[in-house]
Amino acid sequence: MKKKLALLLVLVMAVSMLGACGGKDEPETETQTEAQTDAETAEDEDLSNLFGGDEGSNYGPYVQSLLDLDYKGITDTYLELVDDTKENAESFYDQCMEYWAYILANNYQLAVAVQGDETDTLYDEGVHDALVQLTKDIFSHVKYEVADAVKTGDYYTVEVTLYPMLFTELTKAEITAYQDEFNAATKAGEYGAYGEDEADTLAGEIAYANRVIEILSASTSKIDYDAPVSKIVKITKDEMGYYGISDQDYADLENYLLY
Repeated sequence: MKKKLALLLVLVMAVSMLGACGGKDEPETETQTEAQTDAETAEDEDLSNLFGGDEGSNYGPYVQSLLDLDYKGITDTYLELVDDTKENAESFYDQCMEYWAYILANNYQLAVAVQGDETDTLYDEGVHDALVQLTKDIFSHVKYEVADAVKTGDYYTVEVTLYPMLFTELTKAEITAYQDEFNAATKAGEYGAYGEDEADTLAGEIAYANRVIEILSASTSKIDYDAPVSKIVKITKDEMGYYGISDQDYADLENYLLY
């Protein structure tokens, strides 16, 4: 089970980007229900009424609240704008962090951090929890700016400026060196019958994962950012009559969060 760093994190991210953090259904609010009912009797919907406010004044805060919730676990503004429970909001955040932890696990080959079926002998809960905590630490540094909404024809747009985190390059050399060290150690029998015996393989994988997480954790305070990227997202109505950001727009934002 030779270790080798993935070429680019973004290549792994692209595999299952849609429906990740931004793919959750919007809770049905009183305002949304009224908007849906009005849409059935009027050809021109007044989107400025969504979430209260005048002329779409709450669309910018709404987009900001989604990003704050999904990547930083901040629930206050989201719960002010959307009729939902704190428990559900925190669950959205946890799901998002689990998703990104899965991405990191695949990128760095941390097999023990991802639980398979009930017969999976390589999963370790301690490593999984450590990776999720690392993921939260990484995304606590995410940077973005959300502008006020602008009405464009019969819908609103919101400009989001993102500052991609240059994270993977910080540790690439150190992790690659450790992978070579680990591969040599397994070949020399330091982890017993690694690759053949389940217990020896698990012990080796745990040691590998813990060291990689340690290296990554030490770099979170050194995160730098690439040049800002501006993306425009639309506030649109889905097939159920609810307004929000499309999965594709949210995926476009996620593509620029972490390099």
